[in-house]
Amino acid sequence: YVKQLKLSVRLITILSFLITILLPGFYLAFAKFHDNLVSKEIHKKFFVEKATLLPLWAEVFLLIFLLQILGIGSYKISREMMLLVSLISTITIGTTAVDAKLVHPLSLIVAGIAYLTSTMLTIGTLPSSIQPIRYIFLFIGNFFGFTGMGIGLLIMIIHMSRLRSVGVPYLAPLIPFNFKEFKDVFYRGDLRKLINSEHKYPHDDKSS
Repeated sequence: YVKQLKLSVRLITILSFLITILLPGFYLAFAKFHDNLVSKEIHKKFFVEKATLLPLWAEVFLLIFLLQILGIGSYKISREMMLLVSLISTITIGTTAVDAKLVHPLSLIVAGIAYLTSTMLTIGTLPSSIQPIRYIFLFIGNFFGFTGMGIGLLIMIIHMSRLRSVGVPYLAPLIPFNFKEFKDVFYRGDLRKLINSEHKYPHDDKSS
């Protein structure tokens, strides 16, 4: 059971990262360029009969921005006030905004899922790095659709593959590929062996 838990946590974290940065942009791209991929009934219900005051991109941007404020504020208030703030935020962002037809319920669900998955990525300065990436993909999805998002994701992967952290490639052992190092990618291996093992990559010999 413990081994399965180790495996699932790593995979869930990777999946949460992709959902956090891509889901809002994917939603806008789908609604604006690719809504013909669903049935006419779903298209009519969620994308044609949309009687809200704000355009779709503004809805998603506003919801993500408000949830980001809520997340930042949770670190600056006491635990006693956290329950009250969460209650007021839930009523304001959720029920009131939907009933007043400021936002579409589906937009609220998408923004909520993206916020929930971001809670899996609260290590160090990672949250501050994720926020601008999510807004970038939000912009790309709204104006360039799935094709633009695919190109943007490819550019991000290329950029990350060129980074190094304490001398180790940032995406190692995926890029550059090293199968022997996979014992610490999707599951946590034996920590004693990981600490004492030598990490070597193909281009290290060339640079030395």
